[in-house]
Amino acid sequence: MRKYTRTLAAAALALALALPAGQAGQKPSKPAAKSQTSDQPSVMDWRRDAMNTFDQIFNDMTTLMASTSREPSKTTKAWDDLVNERCSLWSNTVDQAEMIYQEKSQPVPASWQEWRKDNEEFIAAEVQSAGREVMSWRWKANDDIYCLQQDIEFHPIRKEEWLKTMTEAEKILETAEGVAGDAVASVEAIEKSRSDVKQAKSLVDNVASDLEQIRKRVVQNHGAELKLDPKIAAIQARWTSLKDVYPHVIEKWKSSLSGWAKSIKATYDNQEKIRKQFDTLYEPVMSQKLFAGLKHFQGKEYKDLGGAVDKLDQSLQVRWVKAKDKSQKDGDIVKAMDKEKQTADQERKRYWELNQIANPAREQEEILKHISKVDNSSKERELRLKAGNINNTAAEQKAADEALRQYLQKATPEQVVGQKAWDDYQKQKKDAEAEMTKILTDRAARLKKLGLPPEPDWPVR
Repeated sequence: MRKYTRTLAAAALALALALPAGQAGQKPSKPAAKSQTSDQPSVMDWRRDAMNTFDQIFNDMTTLMASTSREPSKTTKAWDDLVNERCSLWSNTVDQAEMIYQEKSQPVPASWQEWRKDNEEFIAAEVQSAGREVMSWRWKANDDIYCLQQDIEFHPIRKEEWLKTMTEAEKILETAEGVAGDAVASVEAIEKSRSDVKQAKSLVDNVASDLEQIRKRVVQNHGAELKLDPKIAAIQARWTSLKDVYPHVIEKWKSSLSGWAKSIKATYDNQEKIRKQFDTLYEPVMSQKLFAGLKHFQGKEYKDLGGAVDKLDQSLQVRWVKAKDKSQKDGDIVKAMDKEKQTADQERKRYWELNQIANPAREQEEILKHISKVDNSSKERELRLKAGNINNTAAEQKAADEALRQYLQKATPEQVVGQKAWDDYQKQKKDAEAEMTKILTDRAARLKKLGLPPEPDWPVR
């Protein structure tokens, strides 16, 4: 007894009828008659032809099952095209055989019906349905393998660059620590060290951002434990034990499926092997232990790497203030800096909001809108051609002249709206630039009043 419910035999015919006309209407070629008493093909002739028709595709299917291509045209689509064409031919060929019984007014024998039902259930369930599922799974698995291999291949280069960059930043911070701890360091030396620290901050932020994105991508694409899809595992198990199933299907076809089951195992084993290599290689990245040998960065999450630089920059700022006024106390300086930072953070946010209005890209966008709606040379040319048409009637000429006059005077409704939008933008831009300048001026004044070092590159950094 079969261990699972089979697809109805009609499924193969239904698919054939659903195919495009070029395929569904494909007629089988007339097989050569084997009988010595008639030149017309017999039922068995048509049956042999149907078997040959489908038998030919198993070699092609086996080749597709072994393919590692990531292109649908060479995997799932190629499978669909191959199966659909042959299923159509199979159905039409078997139909031709049954027509012989109809022509002779004979009932189709039960043995024939069982043979057709068995083979068509096999084709529908194992080739059309399960085969398509496996091809789709293989395409995804091979794509995953390719992506993992690419990450594995380029990881040493990336890792080397991360370590090189962070080592450079570490050296800058070590030097800056010496300056911050030097009670007699000059203002010039402190300012030079702060400039270097800001460079280190940029380096560290870039590496941290890169690593955060990679961690997010790895969790998204490979965070779940690798397991064989239960549906594919069930197909694999079924394909290896078809000996007593489908008694009317030839052994060659069943053996082909047994081979396909092995290809599932080979693909999954390869995917599992590559995944283990990837997990081992990326473990320091995922556990955020990549910089274990660097004093200022070891043990820190990527989001906190920049904090080590900020902390040292604060120490340099304190040293700068005390170099100017030795009577200042560290606690008072830090308190003033923290208060200023809160104000500056709010102003920075506002500054960049205003920059969205006043930046060159936005201005260029508004200029193009103004040209399109108010000073469109193509529109003017079109109106001049209409006004200069010698075939115009008096009414047409009057209308054309008026349309041109209004356009040249920028008096059309669209021009009026466009001009107002441009004027409004100009005012917004002017106001935004004035407020941005005030933000910079006010901050510089506050820093000076508090005795804190200037920030000429704020708010970019």
